[in-house]
Amino acid sequence: MSDNEAAIVRQIERLDHPDVHLQDAILRQFSRRADEIRPVALDRISRVNARIRRALLRWLVEVSTAEITLPLMRYVFDEAEAGAGQSERAMAMALLLDRARKTETPEERGRLRAFAEDMCSDSNPEIRRLAVEILAYVGNLRSRTHLEPLLNDKDEEVRDSVRRVVDILAEATGIDDEPEQTAKELRRNLLHSAGPRRRHLIRRWRGHGQKSEIAVDILRTGKDLRREALQILIDEPHSQARPYLASMVLDDPRGELAPLALRLLARLGDTEKIEPRPDEIRAIRVALDADEVLSCAAACAAAGSLKLHQFARPLIRLSESRQMPVALEAARSLDGLLDHSHRELFLHLIEALRLNERRRLRHKKDRDCTAIVAHLLSAIRDVVSPTTIGVERLQRAVFDILRAGARHRSLRVTGLQVLLASTPTEGLETIRRWKDEEVGVLVDLLYDAEPQALRRIATLLWRGAPSRAHRLDEAAHQLWLSDAVDIADVVVPLLDRADTPKALELLSRLAEAEDLETARAAKDVLRKRRNECDVIDVEYVRRDDEN
Repeated sequence: MSDNEAAIVRQIERLDHPDVHLQDAILRQFSRRADEIRPVALDRISRVNARIRRALLRWLVEVSTAEITLPLMRYVFDEAEAGAGQSERAMAMALLLDRARKTETPEERGRLRAFAEDMCSDSNPEIRRLAVEILAYVGNLRSRTHLEPLLNDKDEEVRDSVRRVVDILAEATGIDDEPEQTAKELRRNLLHSAGPRRRHLIRRWRGHGQKSEIAVDILRTGKDLRREALQILIDEPHSQARPYLASMVLDDPRGELAPLALRLLARLGDTEKIEPRPDEIRAIRVALDADEVLSCAAACAAAGSLKLHQFARPLIRLSESRQMPVALEAARSLDGLLDHSHRELFLHLIEALRLNERRRLRHKKDRDCTAIVAHLLSAIRDVVSPTTIGVERLQRAVFDILRAGARHRSLRVTGLQVLLASTPTEGLETIRRWKDEEVGVLVDLLYDAEPQALRRIATLLWRGAPSRAHRLDEAAHQLWLSDAVDIADVVVPLLDRADTPKALELLSRLAEAEDLETARAAKDVLRKRRNECDVIDVEYVRRDDEN
């Protein structure tokens, strides 16, 4: 067990406390790190006492994903004979029913169907009833053979559920042979269907020519099927859905509809350039403060797409979040939201950049970490100018990023752009010119760079490299070989600044070039060098009239 897992286990054990408020505080902390804590909690579910197990099950309802399905099935099955754990088994079974309602994955539906059919013969009537309810959502006509024996079950609630679910499964017969339905007919049938029949109708809905209009009607008419309607509208946005979005977030910022409503709002902002309404701004603010990853991430996306500059500071703070989806959306929104008017946020951006770069170095294979750093660099590029206070600090950070992340094209491109934006065109003052190791970072990039990057590096070397900088002659030689820059205008001046024996040798070769402009530029530099020498060495040449 890793140190991190051991720490999570210790936190889980703290749930063995009778104070519900303390449990809730711990579970709220868990929600901030749901992706990290969920697998550990599922692994421990059968090894903790009843109080901890009930708290974990209560928490898993809020962070439900397909990941919980198999561990919960295993727990329900393994604990079948343990009478003391029947209430927790029922809670776990209710969670599986929730997954049956939500899942759209054929693999998960099939797994739930086979499991529920097995559980129809469980000794606990509550488990049998919940198994029957699961089949209402994932069952098929073959499931009826498992349900029919329960028509005579000794528990009345089980019998009532079986009769209702058998009718639902029977309604699915022959649906594929039904004629094409109008939008109005399909909407009515959707709202009055359940189980397998509803799933078939939803598939028809997704392929219908007026699917977005049906989705708007679903949002207008009631609560049922709003999740499916929002998913369809995210793929095919419709402006008439807008009046219903903010209320879904404000009514339940942590509910399953809130992140979908905010995603749709973000899509409308991207596609239609809408002006934000007061209730939408309020909904985004509430979701940003909500202790729920999906809602917060979606609110970040909406704030960026609607160009809500008042959320720039919260977005910088959220770009440092431990929850990668939140940090990524916050950084992505800052990239495109910020401009020169946000210079007061510059130092905060540098801190966020440094924090995320440290995180990227710890998790080198995590693409999200790299994307966050690239987005923050891009956001800083739009804010910074050579006169911005703290620009030297930024450039040091960028050189560190380029040194460690040169293989990532996004980091190379944005890093070079930031250096160009933060370096004056007339060049840095002598006392501020870059150190040899920083020049070396740029030289290393020359060996695997595209033509545009080569030109940017050449410009940066001219603006920031000091005279006689280490490897400056190497950089000039590499640029000469690349054919990406003008030799007379770029390579020769860099060789002049390098002022090393190797640079003089290269200049001598260029002075013999076939291109007259290149040869003239090299000869001019060599002539200037001879004139600046303190001692001129000449070889004695015998005159013709001397004996």
